[in-house]
Amino acid sequence: MTPTTGIDQVTIFTARVEVRDPDGDAVSVTASSICPSPKDSQVELSGGVGFVSLKADGQCGARLEFTASDAKGATARAEASAERRGLGGTFRLALGEDFYSQPNYSIVLTQSGTLVTGTLSDYPRSGIMDLQTPGPIDESGDFQLRFRVQTDPEEFVLVGQVVGSTTYSLADVLIATGRIVKGRHAGRAFKIWQPGLFLAPRSE
Repeated sequence: MTPTTGIDQVTIFTARVEVRDPDGDAVSVTASSICPSPKDSQVELSGGVGFVSLKADGQCGARLEFTASDAKGATARAEASAERRGLGGTFRLALGEDFYSQPNYSIVLTQSGTLVTGTLSDYPRSGIMDLQTPGPIDESGDFQLRFRVQTDPEEFVLVGQVVGSTTYSLADVLIATGRIVKGRHAGRAFKIWQPGLFLAPRSE
């Protein structure tokens, strides 16, 4: 799968599949997306080589499963996958080096293609991105977020880059880093974290 890392809903991932039959029999190949639900599609082959392209989204990664079959009923399977990154989810925005750095904010972001919208919470204050000027994100993961926060005369503007994958993890995951360029805390560095999962004991 190329590239090996890309941005949700922006990067076009391409998987290359090559198949050879030891007996020289004709072989057909199907591809299915493992998430959200398997759906087989025929892969066009030329000289035993085929290509399948797709975009990852906030729910499913760039991952495909291929099945090759010949007329005698023999089959073979292979997978191809790449790392996806994006800005959709509920995160912790911390001004400092680690997850618990202060001050910190709770942000909820929604990514739609190359545009990001969302809200910011700094209890009891809150902020929101103007829907007329959503934050851009490009194929390199560079982004800008512009919040209008209650009681602040200036916009709260962040410029950064996505550096980690949104994934289920027991540990806190670093998603993005950058700098505040306008408004409260201008000039300070920030990090966006995805909080780790906390498993509660099961009651019988």
